[in-house]
Amino acid sequence: MTRGDKDRLLDILSATTEVQEIMSKDLSAQANEKVKLRALERLIEIIGEATSRLSDETTSQMPLVKWRLIKNSRVMLAHEYFRISGNQVLDIAKTDIPFLQSAVRDVLERA
Repeated sequence: MTRGDKDRLLDILSATTEVQEIMSKDLSAQANEKVKLRALERLIEIIGEATSRLSDETTSQMPLVKWRLIKNSRVMLAHEYFRISGNQVLDIAKTDIPFLQSAVRDVLERA
């Protein structure tokens, strides 16, 4: 079964929603913070993988989204994980994910 752009956009929307849910919880204990970071890393990897398989036609509908940065984040987390700090993961979750979620939601609503 092949997955199309709409399926991938829905995957991105689901993962961005999970990121925002995680970010809204107070997980201040050190052990919880590690679990939170690992969950965020995995969700960013999922978003990056789905993004890497979107067609140019779909990504061109969201020209302000930094597609290359999203794809590179996945690659860095999967292959260069030792170069990414927890603060960088949190920064992506706080600043980039909400913007991406909004853009994807807009495209899906227009479809």
